[in-house]
Amino acid sequence: MTDRRYIAYRRVRTKLGVLATEGVELCPEERLLFDDCAEGLLLARAGDEDEVRSLRLKAAVGLSLLVGSGRMTSAEADSLYEQMLFCGPASEHDAAAA
Repeated sequence: MTDRRYIAYRRVRTKLGVLATEGVELCPEERLLFDDCAEGLLLARAGDEDEVRSLRLKAAVGLSLLVGSGRMTSAEADSLYEQMLFCGPASEHDAAAA
């Protein structure tokens, strides 16, 4: 875990709280899903590609369902997903892009 990843994790947790005040109502299971994904990514180690990929997919599907149901905008989902990506270790693809 790095400071950058921990800050991203805290941003995800804060953003989930802010969304509730902005009218994005998450049921407890949805909130738990995103909390668990962010925490799992935070604690994942470099080399845990399968776990990281699974957590990213769960977050992406959950956010897509919220956007599809009209309960969250694409911009809100993109912002939250981006912060979730920063919670995890940098992937080889991320390193190559930098």
